[in-house]
This record gives sequence, structure tokens and C-alpha cells, in this order.
Amino acid sequence: MKRVDIEPGPVPGRIGIAVSSFNAPITDPMLDAALAEAERVGVSETVVLRVPGAMELPLASQSLAEVGCEAIVAIGAVIK
Repeated sequence: MKRVDIEPGPVPGRIGIAVSSFNAPITDPMLDAALAEAERVGVSETVVLRVPGAMELPLASQSLAEVGCEAIVAIGAVIK
């Protein structure tokens, strides 16, 4: 796989992270990594919205957009 590095653009002031509670042993470390990266790049505010499962992520993302989040991350794990 080819790796492409790009220069980051402006850092959003407020981001939202919607995360599924289902499969928490998988999604919690992903949330921790997302929070650490947001802090590393200088995001001023992070809003975390937990939902029961991956099916609720689109509505949660819409809700985060409606409260003014400039960027949104959706974290879920669907395992068959």
C-alpha cells in the first residue's frame, strides 16, 4: 500500500466525536486515539457523543453538526 503524506489544513476549533458503545473494547481505544490526535493538532474543544450502536452514528453526527461542530468523527465497529 502506498502512503501519501499531506500537509494539514487549518485546525477546526470544535470537533464532535460520535462513538458507539457497542463493542466498547474496540471503540474505546479508537476514541482515546482520536482524542489524543485532536489534542496533538490543537483542537480547542472536543464534544463526545456516545450512542448505543453503529446504526445511531449518522443521527448522532447530524446532531453534532447542528450544535456547531466544524468537523465530525464517527467511531463504530461492526463485527460479523
